[in-house]
Amino acid sequence: ANGNGNTSTTLVNGSSTKFIVKAATSDSLVILLRQALLANDDSQLEVALQVSDKRVIENSILELSRGGYDSGSSTAKDGTGSSGSGEVIVVLLTKLVTRISRKPARAQQLSFWIRTVLVALLSSNSSANEDGFSMGKAERDIASRLAPLRSMLSERVESLPALLRLEGRLGLIGKQF
Repeated sequence: ANGNGNTSTTLVNGSSTKFIVKAATSDSLVILLRQALLANDDSQLEVALQVSDKRVIENSILELSRGGYDSGSSTAKDGTGSSGSGEVIVVLLTKLVTRISRKPARAQQLSFWIRTVLVALLSSNSSANEDGFSMGKAERDIASRLAPLRSMLSERVESLPALLRLEGRLGLIGKQF
């Protein structure tokens, strides 16, 4: 996209083609996410994850968790063996956690996505689990899928004191010169 964000130029077979770039809507994002997750298409998922409008993301995740815009009864290729809305949203969480674990620099971009998916998952599971204290199979599955994120965060927290000491030493050295 160019500076104004309204048009984009693409080279196709050596010729330049201009097209209008439109902002994503909740409807289009739900469809894109569902197709990407059911087909296990990481490049299509990356396109969806470029959306940064928080309202569009929230509405899309909510609709996806409700099973909106269901594309039929195809089987997910992620090994879950099902394409129900709960499984799709859990697959999205897994893919988000994998991406943030591989590239922690994407944390700011992906943290809102993860938060929104967790809220959708936990709100749908809390209505099924009235007492709120026992951890059911779904909650244990979510917790296990969050393990890489938890490990990464624990490593970062453990390294903070050493980084702060280093910052202090560098500050002292900087004052000497």
